[in-house]
Amino acid sequence: MSRILALLLLVASLSGCVTHVVPPAPPAEPAVVYLADYGTHSSLILPNDDRTLTEWAWGDWQYFALARTGLTGGLRAIFFSDSSTLGRRSLSGRRDADAIRTELQARRVVAMQVERASLRSLKPPLTQRYAANIAREIWNEDYQQPFVPEDLRYHAFNNCNHETARWLRALGAEVGWVALTGNFRFRDVPPATDPPATDPEEP
Repeated sequence: MSRILALLLLVASLSGCVTHVVPPAPPAEPAVVYLADYGTHSSLILPNDDRTLTEWAWGDWQYFALARTGLTGGLRAIFFSDSSTLGRRSLSGRRDADAIRTELQARRVVAMQVERASLRSLKPPLTQRYAANIAREIWNEDYQQPFVPEDLRYHAFNNCNHETARWLRALGAEVGWVALTGNFRFRDVPPATDPPATDPEEP
């Protein structure tokens, strides 16, 4: 019991920390991605060829996919998780961070420009991870999105925000110490706007 209490105090103390993100250098071929901050949870929103958007999120299978979000479910996810989940959700093609925030009911949505080549490299592995477990896909009515289970270990120090940080790094951003909550703070973020409609489609 004392060990669990100590871990709880550590988690509580770290949950208020900030994760600093430095965007990539100005890209030669820009593509706009979005980071959604829900408070304790974060996700990454990527553009598609048809100018729609897909939100990608990772978490504990029972807490996130099965929506067992009570206190007991939260403690189990942090300390005794036995499986994780990858979720994806299709969004409208609106490319405005405020509109996306309203649609998702997120606390914040931040737009960031990245190299188009980095985006092309990140999307196939995510799609393949999802497809690998498509036979076990479930639909979550609360979140209005599907989820698939994964075998990757979920715990307090490898949670959704750590996975989001890995995705951001794959897109060329520098990410510091990862907080236990979705408390990402961007440094030196230039304005991120979508290419005109006459530009080549996003990957």
